[in-house]
Amino acid sequence: MDSKDPKKNLQILTFAAFVRMLGISIIDFILVIYAISLGGDPFLSGIAVGMFSIAQVLFQIPVAKLSDRIGRKKTLLMGMTIYALGTFLCGISRNIFHLTIFRFIQGSGAYISVIQAFIGDLFPSEKRGRAMSYYQSGVTIGYAIGLPLGGFCASIFLNLPFFVNLGFILTSIILIYIFIDDLPPLKQRLEHNYEHKINYREDFFKNKLYLLTIFTDCFVVFVFSSLLVFIAPYAQTLGLETFEFSIIMVPLVFLMTFGFFLGGRYGDRVGRSNAIFLGLSIAGTFLLIQAVVSTPFFLILIAAVVIMGIGIAWPTIPALILDSVSEQCRATGSSIYNVFRYSANALGPIIMGYIIGIFSTSPEDIGTGVRISYIISGIIYLVLCIIVFIFLRRYEMEKKRLCSSQE
Repeated sequence: MDSKDPKKNLQILTFAAFVRMLGISIIDFILVIYAISLGGDPFLSGIAVGMFSIAQVLFQIPVAKLSDRIGRKKTLLMGMTIYALGTFLCGISRNIFHLTIFRFIQGSGAYISVIQAFIGDLFPSEKRGRAMSYYQSGVTIGYAIGLPLGGFCASIFLNLPFFVNLGFILTSIILIYIFIDDLPPLKQRLEHNYEHKINYREDFFKNKLYLLTIFTDCFVVFVFSSLLVFIAPYAQTLGLETFEFSIIMVPLVFLMTFGFFLGGRYGDRVGRSNAIFLGLSIAGTFLLIQAVVSTPFFLILIAAVVIMGIGIAWPTIPALILDSVSEQCRATGSSIYNVFRYSANALGPIIMGYIIGIFSTSPEDIGTGVRISYIISGIIYLVLCIIVFIFLRRYEMEKKRLCSSQE
């Protein structure tokens, strides 16, 4: 399908993705603190954090399918409007239960997959990779900028990050409404999809490489999501203010991006499962060390190594998902994978918040509980390393041999 100006559309869509990721990171470090200020304990705060991802799980596929039927632009504007409404309501929450409900509304916009599909529509296959890399740079920069911006805004008013994010969202909505060239609904693609009848039993549920890769990713995300939301209040117990810590986290985000680059190249050269094994070995080992850290300096230093390890492992997992399924099944396979991924992202803060609450003396003093969560997280990653080394490597090699024989 032709578009009047794909590059202009890409820039605006990248800004929309930038705004969404900025909106996530601007509240990442203050959300638990904000939830506690509204009367939540670590468990209820974890539920409020995870509710956004629960909504993403429920609405991601329906919203993407809606964009196939009524068009990308209309669906994108609808999703962003819902996200904006939820963001505003979160900022005026009166108690932890309001915040939990409003986080669900915020997440139900679920429009990021529409942006990705829109970019895929705008560019042919030979240009799509460069377009997606441009988009990904917007995502990374948005996350990096949101961290210190959220800490600074929260130092003025604790709920101010929500309203700053709302301003960005409304700006993005206006730009998309005025300047984006809409595309017609993808009837041809729908007809093509209906021609291919997917055998879920054979294509997915009996696919060992696919299932084990999803299993691995779920635990990687489960741990990472809980680490991210509880590290700021933990840093407070060591004497670091939220704004100070958010500034420190910016270079760590770029370090993780560098880990993406290393992991991607290493995975292409020696196998994706080997890259996952290396990254989780580093992250798991240093998470156990993190559990005994008692100074801000070592918290930051070890957190940097953990983030680098996760960065090495992470980008190879979705690549392995795509490797594990046939070309006709990739869209469906990716959707199923993302549903499990968002589920793990929701459960991480909830379950770890419950565990942290058990071992914490009060909602404000969660140091001991967080240390216990680091021990559990380190053990999870090291057990995953064993599973990856023994089973995932074997399934990956079997898949490669099968593909080679078919060629």
